Amino acid sequence: ENLRELVSPFVYLNASSPPLLVFHGDLDTTIPVYHTFGFRSLANADPNIAFEYVVVRNSEHNFRNANANDISPSGFVIEQTTIDYFLDILF
Repeated sequence: ENLRELVSPFVYLNASSPPLLVFHGDLDTTIPVYHTFGFRSLANADPNIAFEYVVVRNSEHNFRNANANDISPSGFVIEQTTIDYFLDILF
């Protein structure tokens, strides 16, 4: 196996993967947002993969550089979405 395959999330995403919630900043220069479009397409192609994907507008990689009120969805909505996601998965 080559190194690219070992580190690629595409290789590991399948119906037995745990549920996945991804928030990705549209201004991310660490991992540009377009890198996750193929991953999202792969996940959405299989109805057995539990995958939620949200692009966060006006945000970089870790959201810390953005004012929570200037990003969309807001910091509050991101937090609430995360809590709701885990509650749905766990209960």
